[in-house]
Amino acid sequence: MPDDPALATLDESELALLQSLGTLRTVAAGDYLYREGDVNEEFFVVLSGAVEIVIDADGREDVIARHDAGRFLGELNLLSGARMFVSARVTEGGVRVTCAGC
Repeated sequence: MPDDPALATLDESELALLQSLGTLRTVAAGDYLYREGDVNEEFFVVLSGAVEIVIDADGREDVIARHDAGRFLGELNLLSGARMFVSARVTEGGVRVTCAGC
């Protein structure tokens, strides 16, 4: 999975641009950026820490992906307008950029 283009890592210039356009927020382990069924209107960039993408499987959360520093998430549902079909749970506290309209 590390070579999966869907899990691209942003370079320093891309991170700097998004930081200038977005809002920095601190997150703690256990926080959710979004949950399955939510309407998402934000693009998230992980600056530090880690976020796991989880899906509800008969009442338990199965991890299907992990986003470390430099990764982004939330973009597909911004484009499609569909509700989230997975949840994004912070597993290592850190800093994220939230961009509405980036």
